[in-house]
Amino acid sequence: MDMNESPEAEPEPGASRRSFLRGAGLVAGGLVGSSALLSACTPGKNKSADAVPASAASGAGAAGGALTGFSAYDDLVRTKTAGRTIKLGFTPTFLAEFFTQIEGAMFQRMYELETAYGVKWAYKRQTPAQNSFNSTQALIQIIQNLASQKYDALVVDSGGDFATMENAYRDALKSGTKCFQINMVPEMHFDKEDRFVFQSSVGYDNKFQAGFVVGDYIGQTLKGSGTVMQIWGPPGSEFADARQTGFDAALAKYPGLKVVAKGNGQYQRNTGFTVTQDLLTRYPNVNAIYGENDDMALGAAQAVDARGLKHWDGQKGVVIVGADGLLSGMKAIRDGKLTASVDVNTVDIGRYVIDDVFHSVILGDAVPKLHWVPTRLVTKENVDIPEAYMKWSLKPAKKY
Repeated sequence: MDMNESPEAEPEPGASRRSFLRGAGLVAGGLVGSSALLSACTPGKNKSADAVPASAASGAGAAGGALTGFSAYDDLVRTKTAGRTIKLGFTPTFLAEFFTQIEGAMFQRMYELETAYGVKWAYKRQTPAQNSFNSTQALIQIIQNLASQKYDALVVDSGGDFATMENAYRDALKSGTKCFQINMVPEMHFDKEDRFVFQSSVGYDNKFQAGFVVGDYIGQTLKGSGTVMQIWGPPGSEFADARQTGFDAALAKYPGLKVVAKGNGQYQRNTGFTVTQDLLTRYPNVNAIYGENDDMALGAAQAVDARGLKHWDGQKGVVIVGADGLLSGMKAIRDGKLTASVDVNTVDIGRYVIDDVFHSVILGDAVPKLHWVPTRLVTKENVDIPEAYMKWSLKPAKKY
């Protein structure tokens, strides 16, 4: 064990390790302060047009590592940091709007910590050339390459299975490179949690903060009766499996809902369009479409338009629901092309993971293995707040 790392605290008798890991993420938010507090105290561009919106001040992004207003503490952290540079790699599965939003939020937090404590960042983003969810081996090669270059930390998103990625993280750690997951599915592997090799996994519960939320919304919107089409990720995807589990749990509440078709949209908008177009020739009277992510849902919306079908207007039409919370999805909700989307909080994912990197690499803290961020079902009625938060994250005070 690294002598600079604190041993993980043990749960109290009677408390499950799972609940302890989840709770640790909340505790960590109070150790040092909130991201919103840092933004309020930090001089520079963030004081004016780029200031943290009110949604952040209410607790979003409060993962720790911020200016506390207690000068003795802040001075000690600055001394500990002493102008150090963190070599940080970001390896998204493929280039997409989703990861652009996360990267923007990462930049915001990196700038805040740099301004507050003097930490420097040597940053590199590298994506597999295949630009595909299925490019796991290419992604592992990137991890191996960056680890051989002695990067301090890697922020990783991958479609790879648990065992494959854990082996990659283990090899990287042997080279001194710590791996921090984002947007992954550790909830599918709680039986292996004592063997987690990643430093932290920042995301949300795909079962009950995404899949279940959508199923329940469709059930309520259609008043418990109707037909549903699923535009889904590739077979074997743990994301797809987790969201399916939550979706099925919600549908069990509505026996009048029937899934009539399911197609593989490969998490891509164009593929989502093509697959939906084909399924609509067989099921033109479908009542609802669940695109497992916003890109596929937006592709489905284009297919509905191409077929001349009516979008849901509150009384009739096709209900189309996505997940991820893309800025383009927020616009589609405003325009009536998407009925709803589960915003999985790309902004807080980006901010939390940078806090974990700072705590682990600079302060030597033992960070929580699991960091759940809040998710939100977004409709026309509440689109303003999440949309403003996303727009802010895409205008970082500094890019790296």
